[in-house]
Amino acid sequence: MSKTVVIINGIVLLLCIAIFGILVILHKEDLPQEKLSPDAKPGINSGMLKKGEFLRTVSEYIANRYPFRIQFLEFNSALDRLAADGIVNGIYIDDEMLLHLRTYTEHTFEYAEKINEFASNRATSVFVVAVPTSDGIYEELLPEYLVSITQKSVIERFYNALDMGVRKVDAFNTLKMYSSEYIYYRNDTKWTTYGAYCVYKTAIKKLGFTPISYDKFVVEHITDNFRGNLYSKSLYSGTKTDTIDIAKCRSGCEITSIRTYDSELTAADGLIYDKKYLNSNYMYDVFLGGNNNPIVVETNAESDMKILIIKDEYANCFIPFLVNHYSKIVVVDNQCDLDKYESVFAVEDFSQVLFISGIDTFLK
Repeated sequence: MSKTVVIINGIVLLLCIAIFGILVILHKEDLPQEKLSPDAKPGINSGMLKKGEFLRTVSEYIANRYPFRIQFLEFNSALDRLAADGIVNGIYIDDEMLLHLRTYTEHTFEYAEKINEFASNRATSVFVVAVPTSDGIYEELLPEYLVSITQKSVIERFYNALDMGVRKVDAFNTLKMYSSEYIYYRNDTKWTTYGAYCVYKTAIKKLGFTPISYDKFVVEHITDNFRGNLYSKSLYSGTKTDTIDIAKCRSGCEITSIRTYDSELTAADGLIYDKKYLNSNYMYDVFLGGNNNPIVVETNAESDMKILIIKDEYANCFIPFLVNHYSKIVVVDNQCDLDKYESVFAVEDFSQVLFISGIDTFLK
């Protein structure tokens, strides 16, 4: 081979490497919920070189950003589905929706014990809503050999572990009754806005109010391109994308103030619906801005009722329906240390406390 041909081949190879490198740097497409930092370039220091971490960091950076990465992963997922009885990375792929496979074992229901202790030490009325996941409501879509203990029976055992004075809301049977409706996302474990509304109708009666009919709400379809946590885990794109709705009562109460409080008790303005998250990696954070910090909502409701809600993210699309009934709603994450925020709110000030979370949270 002539020296000229070798030089030309070398130049072509360098050009290909340079072009690939440029594409990697410019490529910014991430998966929903993916915890990548697309603009963070691998740094270098002497410690990394000694430990051999720099090459690993660079390798991971390139692996997470190579061109057409998502398309390749989706194609690989489709092949895995064909080879593994419709199961990809713990997700069962039905023709209509994705379902999380989970195995329930015996639980001590420590969360129930904590709720019982909370209720016994206070005069406040305590309510609990255990929200089933989509695979619990649609378990008939799963192959029989994949279902050992039903989610319904797990929720029943959890409710049985609660004291008689704690009032339980039957979300499972309510949602099962509406299972032919669009009450769960196809690509996420959580309920849709309409699914949350169906349980709101049941819960608000227990809380002492008359539910507002759905036709009294203005429903806005803010996106029809949502892919949630089940897609992120399976990378199966054959399921139709989901629609996210937000609802506002035509003649309902107005929100007069929304404030969020960080761990330093610094307040900031908040939103019930924050549409900027439509451009994020997880669109569901539109509801309450995906906020885990305490949120204080005040309305012009004629009622002087105040409610404290202790929740996980399942509650985020449920809470907007409550603003039409309460003058004050305080929302805290179930990991929140209530004593830390006693200067912002006191539990004794609330006539009702609502624990609302997905059943998996209550089992942790």
